Amino acid sequence: MTKSHLHLIISFIFCLALASCGDFDSSQSTASNSLEIIDIDSLIKSQVILLVDRKIEKEVTFSGQSEKLLLIADSVLLMGDLNVFSAINIRNPRFTGEYEMLNENGTLKFNRKGNVGPNQVRVVHSKKTSLTKIEASINESNFIFSSSRKYMLEVNQANKEITQYNFSGYQKILFKDTVFFDIRGKILPN
Repeated sequence: MTKSHLHLIISFIFCLALASCGDFDSSQSTASNSLEIIDIDSLIKSQVILLVDRKIEKEVTFSGQSEKLLLIADSVLLMGDLNVFSAINIRNPRFTGEYEMLNENGTLKFNRKGNVGPNQVRVVHSKKTSLTKIEASINESNFIFSSSRKYMLEVNQANKEITQYNFSGYQKILFKDTVFFDIRGKILPN
């Protein structure tokens, strides 16, 4: 399999992942919670601007085949990699009231009440209330399709830039082989 085929397949998986999952919202957070509720879409847009021309160490594993790359980030690459995280946006009104929020010492946990949307989203803050990490999982299953996806973004508290990201999981379609994927990116310091 050539590098261009591998990139095409990974792009296809990103599109499938985005098309197959929805965003959610937890309107149950109240003003008594002083921690910031993150708008993932706004975070992604701001990071694309901040991270253009930075070096990224990227490792892509697709059904056992792995490739390591050192890339210079442009807006297309960054949007392609980071836009997949829109699936875990906790501020979209589509799932108003569908999540229960727990605050455990700076970690906000959004747990799904029903059967729609991500299973759980964890937003980790430092003691100074700065965002440090976002983790989420989405599991979906029906008669012809089964998938599990895990998301992780880490943010440097000092400069508010994403330092690394990970999107991994599997997808199984009826009468097809299970496809496992793992995309890791590490933003190198200037």
